Amino acid sequence: MKRHMANPDNQDIEALLLRRLKNGDVDAFALVYKLYFQRLYVYCRQFTKSAYGAEDIVQEVFAKLWVTGIQLLPTARCVACCSPSPEIIL
Repeated sequence: MKRHMANPDNQDIEALLLRRLKNGDVDAFALVYKLYFQRLYVYCRQFTKSAYGAEDIVQEVFAKLWVTGIQLLPTARCVACCSPSPEIIL
């Protein structure tokens, strides 16, 4: 009987992405961008009421994530790292 491996949960995937991002992996960054851009954009749009303003904020978040990616803790979660919340400083 062939056993199927269980799919890793989101926390495992996020931990892997953050480890790769910490090592400067461009593909990991692109995937994090693809996974979280829209969610962050919608969130920011609620507060800015401006498509341009929301895009600008999200781009800044991702730029900061790329620059500081090597400083991330391996246990951090992508959602927290990509949050535009003022409590989270990248």
